[in-house]
Amino acid sequence: MAYRDILVYNPTTDRFSINTMTIEQSEVNSHDLLIDGEKWRVFKTYLELPSVPETRTEIDENGEERVYLNPTPISWNLYNESDTINEASTGEFRSKIINPLVLALLIGGGILFLLFIFMR
Repeated sequence: MAYRDILVYNPTTDRFSINTMTIEQSEVNSHDLLIDGEKWRVFKTYLELPSVPETRTEIDENGEERVYLNPTPISWNLYNESDTINEASTGEFRSKIINPLVLALLIGGGILFLLFIFMR
């Protein structure tokens, strides 16, 4: 199974929305943007993506201007659905984890080495 998120525009509400549909993995094609390989979530749109400025300026309650990055529909979906953006941005700060299979092989090899030494 795979999930295809399709960006659509609703002229009645003048808003964009993302509709999710369930498909077979074999139906994923080259026009789909693969969002998350683990969950098989892809993104597709028949529209031109809306042009949104990269930043926006807002005034907070203290009257100070603050500049924020505007999310695009794709980045907003990545951030909320699969957490891929967070994982990518914090990857270098995460502690390194040893693969359990490699750890088991090292421990097993050490035990075999000790048995070989003591059996002489």
